[in-house]
Amino acid sequence: MVLAALLAASAVPLARFAATSGEWLDYPYPRAGSEGLILYETLVVKRGGDIYAPITPERFISGPYPPVYYYLVAPMLPDVLPDFSRPESVTSIFTPGRIVSLVAAIVAA
Repeated sequence: MVLAALLAASAVPLARFAATSGEWLDYPYPRAGSEGLILYETLVVKRGGDIYAPITPERFISGPYPPVYYYLVAPMLPDVLPDFSRPESVTSIFTPGRIVSLVAAIVAA
């Protein structure tokens, strides 16, 4: 009975969470915050760079995510960046990172 009440009470928030997540997964631009920076850091890892190297005036890496995030997302990113000169053909380069973050959130919950 208590479980049924909890499931009923969480149905609306879970439906909203699913709808919002679905809308954002393919959004082609970075969300406010550090999503663009995280993509940059993931591309550095994909290309064999070290995101934990000392900070220099030419390159700042904040590294807000644990290393496992970058190593999971890097192979999922395309080898060639999207052609932004043709907006109708741009697919979201952010989708792999968003999927990993979504799965991590669900597992943590």
